[in-house]
Amino acid sequence: MTLSIRSLNKGYGITSPVLFDISFELEKGSITGVLGKNGIGKSTLLRSIAQLEPIQNGKIFWDGNPLKKRTMFRLFYFQITTIRIRQSKPL
Repeated sequence: MTLSIRSLNKGYGITSPVLFDISFELEKGSITGVLGKNGIGKSTLLRSIAQLEPIQNGKIFWDGNPLKKRTMFRLFYFQITTIRIRQSKPL
């Protein structure tokens, strides 16, 4: 199973672009982190992938097929099993 993001764009209004031409693929079982400064668009990226916020341009594919609402449960499970990382000791 593969989650593919191609040329994703998201912004808030005309003058506030947040994500510009984001493209990547995640394979089942991979561990991926999203790192960046405050306000850079990490949460916006995840919310856009989960279709909690509309994207302006780009495509999201699940196993080569365009992502649809009915596949959201499988995607949510994929995100939980792929992205969850627990810290064993406080820094």
